[in-house]
Amino acid sequence: MRNIMQLAGYLILTFLVTACGTSGISHFADESYRIKDDIRIEGKLALFSVMAAGSSSLNNKSDTAGIAEAPYSPSRIIKDVEISLPSETSMEGFRNNANDILLAKFKQKMSSITIIPPKQLQAIISRSDITFPYLKFLRTYNYLSINSDFLKKLGGYLDCRYLMIPQLVIISNINDNSMSFVWAFGNRSSDYSVTILGQVWDMSTGELIWTGRGSSSTKVWAYENPASFDQLAAEAAEALIRILPVK
Repeated sequence: MRNIMQLAGYLILTFLVTACGTSGISHFADESYRIKDDIRIEGKLALFSVMAAGSSSLNNKSDTAGIAEAPYSPSRIIKDVEISLPSETSMEGFRNNANDILLAKFKQKMSSITIIPPKQLQAIISRSDITFPYLKFLRTYNYLSINSDFLKKLGGYLDCRYLMIPQLVIISNINDNSMSFVWAFGNRSSDYSVTILGQVWDMSTGELIWTGRGSSSTKVWAYENPASFDQLAAEAAEALIRILPVK
């Protein structure tokens, strides 16, 4: 009996050692709107700070069985309930990281255009007479879009025609079909995904000219190490930049 217990312990230990690893990342990008086929972004592109997307941005419902709270899950998906994103405060750290990552990816992958970074853009706004319209834009963009007069004035202050407004969506859920004793064995996994939505506006006309998204995701099985948020955000940012209609 003692030998059997030792063998069982050895097998469990071997399983844990061999099963542990870092989960892989998959990514994709898609374009959802283009004002006309030959539209091209050229010259300069102003980049707003990454915003938290509203719950209607994905227009999706979840059929998952539960909620995952780790390693990074500011949003929750509950069965038969629309995706509910967290308050902006709880997303602040993720948005700040996404800002840095997106800007770095633009500089790395998009040398043909000049990027006006979010901090420079905000500094210009703070010295202008459009501070209050800007604050209103931050509060209402997810519901009322953006005022064309505000866009035209902003374009004049920036001496720039194109503006990108990125939004961040983080989703995590747990799928648990396993039976738990001391540890959980069976079909237990967690899914994590990061999506960066991009809307490009022509500030000379006040029109939305392009929208798309880059997404990355990972499935984590029991005893695997999940990819970090930064890794997923970097893949999502690169996927989004890859499909931008740049001249």
